[in-house]
Amino acid sequence: MKSITIQFHATVEELIEFVNLTATKIGLSVTLITRKPFSLKNMQREIILNDLIPKLDRFNVQIALTIGEANLTASSASKFLDLNPGCVEIEVGFLSDLGLYESGFLFTSDDIDKIVIANKITAQLKNATKAGVIAVNPASGATAKMRSFRYTKGAKALFDQGVKILPIAGNSILQLPD
Repeated sequence: MKSITIQFHATVEELIEFVNLTATKIGLSVTLITRKPFSLKNMQREIILNDLIPKLDRFNVQIALTIGEANLTASSASKFLDLNPGCVEIEVGFLSDLGLYESGFLFTSDDIDKIVIANKITAQLKNATKAGVIAVNPASGATAKMRSFRYTKGAKALFDQGVKILPIAGNSILQLPD
């Protein structure tokens, strides 16, 4: 079983561009998943910012990339994953008044064709990001290096402007090195 998990920060615009380019280049179907209220939307065209903005909330929007058309008969996000095994999941982080929230790349499968596709997407994501951040506990000041955590140029630009870079869980603030 192959499993890939990549934590990263990107602007929503960068994430949309990445998904659109990747789906077009590799020939994948794109499904927009909203958790509350639950909905699935097969994107017949490229994702645009207006597809996401009204739905963005912490952990509410996910994008699935599939080989061929996705099965959209699911009644929940978890059932969608059951019906579409081996899809690449992208959790959409976003910019709020609190800071830039983390995005995530998730994949699990033992299907060799899907593993090949996931590896291609992983390589493209790694080419579009840099690795290595420092987590800082705001209460104690303690720090920890997170070597595999990734970020884009847009996330770095926001950090340089004073925007907080927020992990998916916990109260640490992430620092992006020069």
